[in-house]
Amino acid sequence: MPSSTGKFGQALGQDPIAAALSGKASAQLQEASAKYQTAATQAIQTYQQIVKLRPSDQQVLFSLAQAADTLRQLPVAIGAYKKLLKFKLDPATAAQIRARIKTLQQSSGG
Repeated sequence: MPSSTGKFGQALGQDPIAAALSGKASAQLQEASAKYQTAATQAIQTYQQIVKLRPSDQQVLFSLAQAADTLRQLPVAIGAYKKLLKFKLDPATAAQIRARIKTLQQSSGG
């Protein structure tokens, strides 16, 4: 007796409704990704502007460093972390920042 699941599986693989939904989901994912990248870039630019206005605000500088780090904008993250080291930090925090800078520099190839 021939297996009916083979034909059924083939039929599902060519289902136009499933293909349309998959295409729609893919387009929505691309659109969401583009919006996220735009918002992330704007957030980093905003942090950079605030740092220019408040260069002694460690919290803003740290937020910039973390945002750039998370978004893989490594030169920005490294620069912000290095600026943080110019502040009087507790030794443990300074050591953590130095270690993160080293890791980021290794990932960026420089």
